[in-house]
Amino acid sequence: MSTIGCGKVIGYEKMAEKLLNEKYNDEFVVEDIQSASILDEYYTALAYQKDHPDTIFKVYVNNDGSGVSDNYVNRLVCAQLSDTVARNLDSLNGIYYIYSSTLIDSLELEDPYISLSEYVDTHPKMKYNIYVFYSPDISDKENLYQGLTSICQGLSISGNIYLYIMDDSVLKDVQDYLENNDKIYDDGDHMFEPYFCGIMKFTNGVLDNSKDEVFEMIEGK
Repeated sequence: MSTIGCGKVIGYEKMAEKLLNEKYNDEFVVEDIQSASILDEYYTALAYQKDHPDTIFKVYVNNDGSGVSDNYVNRLVCAQLSDTVARNLDSLNGIYYIYSSTLIDSLELEDPYISLSEYVDTHPKMKYNIYVFYSPDISDKENLYQGLTSICQGLSISGNIYLYIMDDSVLKDVQDYLENNDKIYDDGDHMFEPYFCGIMKFTNGVLDNSKDEVFEMIEGK
């Protein structure tokens, strides 16, 4: 962030909160001004709805307070996708954490009550990334493969599945990172890299990879 006074930072935070509160008729907390300079026409910040501090999103605010854009609704849609995927993995042995993102961050969405199915219907070409962070009770390739084949059951979406296998202590650190950032940055990639198994593709909710390909990924860890 450019060098600016503490009072100016507080002013930026209050302006962002005011604009978000008015836009969504809700109450938000701006926790971090990421960039701000008198030379730019806008500044960026991280925020969350006051009752959901684990869903961080990015805010872009015009310096003069004339407008705000954000990916709040996009993050809500992705949270719905993560919840759906988690339910589809109920038969998986062990514990897991699911994180989802769209290939392109949608800043134009303004309806926080939009459902996942409505979003999918109105964005038919959108691709999705689903991150599966998994800590198994026992090593069971067949159980994991069956879980992955049902991961997008009932969802007509396409994209990639990123699989990571780790112990539960690391899984907690992963969850803390993802719930305190608006996306996965380089430091997150560095944290996750030792546990990375591979990338699988899915088309219209169906896993493209064969059982042998999935087993090869798992056995490589």
